Amino acid sequence: MVPEGRADRPLTIRDIARMAGVSTATVSNVLNGTGRVAKSTIETVLSIVEDTNFKVNASARTLRQKTSRLIAILVPGFVMGTNSNPYYWEFVSGVSNVVDDKGFDVILKGISSLDDIHLVDERNIDGILIIGAFGFMEFVDPIIELGIPVVFVDSYLEDKAVNLVNLDDRYGTYLATQHVLALGHRKVLFASSKLIPGGVENERFYGYKEAMKASGLIVEPDCLIETDISFEAGRQLAHRLSDRSDYTAVVTTGDALALGLLRGFYECSLQVPRDVSVIGFDDLRQSPYAIPALTTVHQDVVQKGERAAERLLRLMEDGPDQETEFIRLTPRLVVRESCAPPRA
Repeated sequence: MVPEGRADRPLTIRDIARMAGVSTATVSNVLNGTGRVAKSTIETVLSIVEDTNFKVNASARTLRQKTSRLIAILVPGFVMGTNSNPYYWEFVSGVSNVVDDKGFDVILKGISSLDDIHLVDERNIDGILIIGAFGFMEFVDPIIELGIPVVFVDSYLEDKAVNLVNLDDRYGTYLATQHVLALGHRKVLFASSKLIPGGVENERFYGYKEAMKASGLIVEPDCLIETDISFEAGRQLAHRLSDRSDYTAVVTTGDALALGLLRGFYECSLQVPRDVSVIGFDDLRQSPYAIPALTTVHQDVVQKGERAAERLLRLMEDGPDQETEFIRLTPRLVVRESCAPPRA
C-alpha cells in the first residue's frame, strides 16, 4: 500500500493524508489525539498507518510541541507584491501593536487551497488570523480542525462555531448611500469586488439596496459594477464610466477603488464632486490627502487588527476550548470634499 514513487524513502504524513483522502492537518490530529476528527476518519487513518507500518518522526513531533512565537495572517487569494490595497497592511499594523510586546512575530500569506495549510506545521504556527474566508472554501474546516487557536476576520461564518471579528458592513454602506441621497442624488451606482453570498461585499450591497429602497428608489441591474478593489481598477473604471450619463454618484466598497476613481475621472476631465460624487469605504491613511479629500465610511482597520489579535492571544493563553465570541465593530461616516449635490 506504498504510494507510487515512495518505495525508496520513508512515508510522510502527506502520503498518509493522500491515501486516506484527508488533509495533513487531519492526519496530524489523529496521530496526536488533538482537534475534532470523526470516528470513521480516525479509524481510516489508523488502519492505513498500521498497514504501511508508518512511523511518526519523533524529532518532528517534539519540534511541533514547541512554541514558534509565530502568528500567521492568512488571506484567501492574496498574492504578495501584487495587491495594492493598503487595508491589509493597516490590519497587520494593528496585530503587531498587540503581539510585539508579547514576543510574537507576524507573517502575512495568501492561501488558495488545502495544500497551503502545510505552512502551519512547517513553521509551527502558534495562532492564526484569517481575513475574508467563505464557508465553502475547502481549507476552512481543516484549519478549524487543527486544534490551533484561530480567529476569522471579515468572514460571515455564523453557521460555524468559530471566533469572529467583523465590521457592521451593511450599516456602513447604508450610511454612505444615505449621505449621497440626502445631497439629492437619485442615480447612484454601486462599485465593488465580485459579490459572493456570505461575503463582506455582499453585506455592503445589502446596505446600499436598503438605503435606496428607503428612499423609494429601484436598483437597476446596471447600477451594480463588479471590479477589483485597487487603485488601478478604480482608474480604469472611471474611464469606462466617462461614457455614461445615467448616474451622478458612485458608492464604492473600498477606498483604494474610490481613490482610483478620483484619478481616472481627473484624466477624463470630469471634476469630482462637481460632475460626479464619489464615496469610499475604509478611511485609509491616504484618503484625507486626495484631491478632493475623500468622503468615506470610517472603519478603524488598525483597531480591527488589535481586537482580533487580543482575542487570539486569549485563546492561545487559555486554550481554544473557550466559548466562541463574535465581535462586531461599528463604522461611521466621515464627510470631506468628494461629494456634493448633483448639478442641476
